[in-house]
Amino acid sequence: MPTSNSSTLPAERQQPNHHQQNITATFLREQILGFRNTQLIAVAAKLNLATLLKDGPKNAQQLSLMVRSNEGALYRLLRALSSIGIFEEKEDNFFSNTHTSELLMDEMPGSLRSIAILYGEQWLWRAYGELLHSVETGLQGFQYVHGKTLYEFLQQNQEAASIFNSAMTAFSNTEADAIIKAYNFSLKNVVVDVGGGEGFLLRALGKSYPNLSGVVLDLPVADHPENSSRTDSNITYVYGDFFKEIPGGGDVYILKSILHNWDDESCVNILRNCRKVMTDNASLLVIERIVPDGNGKSDAKLFDINMLIMTEGRERREDEYRNLFMAAGFMLTRVVPTHSSLSIVEGHPVSHA
Repeated sequence: MPTSNSSTLPAERQQPNHHQQNITATFLREQILGFRNTQLIAVAAKLNLATLLKDGPKNAQQLSLMVRSNEGALYRLLRALSSIGIFEEKEDNFFSNTHTSELLMDEMPGSLRSIAILYGEQWLWRAYGELLHSVETGLQGFQYVHGKTLYEFLQQNQEAASIFNSAMTAFSNTEADAIIKAYNFSLKNVVVDVGGGEGFLLRALGKSYPNLSGVVLDLPVADHPENSSRTDSNITYVYGDFFKEIPGGGDVYILKSILHNWDDESCVNILRNCRKVMTDNASLLVIERIVPDGNGKSDAKLFDINMLIMTEGRERREDEYRNLFMAAGFMLTRVVPTHSSLSIVEGHPVSHA
């Protein structure tokens, strides 16, 4: 029996030596102060500094005149960004691009500029500041700050909606190739992209499968105010609400990054609306991040915090998607990983017979 409050640590939890402790403390300090990097990169993206440097190095004086900013403050921003590998500081206070900063140019394939801008926006930033509220209550930090849901907010704010939609397109830009390489659409004829936004995924599919036609269903948003259908090549855009009605006629229905925005009851409602218009031979593809077991690094587990703060949804495990499918009249047939953080959860209707 111990005679004091001290206890013996398990072998794997022994106190680290001084060197190990310094490494651990440095790592934790970098995590704590990670918000600085988010804002540094967001400001560089908003000022479009990488594009201004694409033809060669410039100094802070030259750049400050181009972006109408304070020269001294801009120099300090660029110096800080160079210290974390975004830009490179050269002689005489000149700065140049790196392979990393080039991804902040709109014209660069796989550009992350719009995503960087989104995550630096004050309206999003303030919601993240209410993570404690979300953890204590289980409610959306975004709604607590703004008095409305994210999607109500975007419907009413054209500038925010434009930034959000551009970032979602950028996510799709990096993910579409992974989806196309992971799943064979050659036997499909008509794809219905439920909540497909600006139609980027279907346009990418059309390049690989020219005979494929598609329908994009989504709500009209502030920067696309027209409330009627429009056509783009072999894609038809239909403005509507997937909680009410989903277009029929598809032999594959895609829900990419949709169900993670909603609670289980809402997800089942969306899936049932899909089931109503699907034939028994049609396929359902739910494309989401799948939460894995274990303690390893997981984009899904971190993105789940985004859903906690911003929406009423969550990222889910495979068995949780299986349960949603069953409740809506589908059988989960397989999960297809991609080389992105997304997986394709395939389902088929359970026969009405």
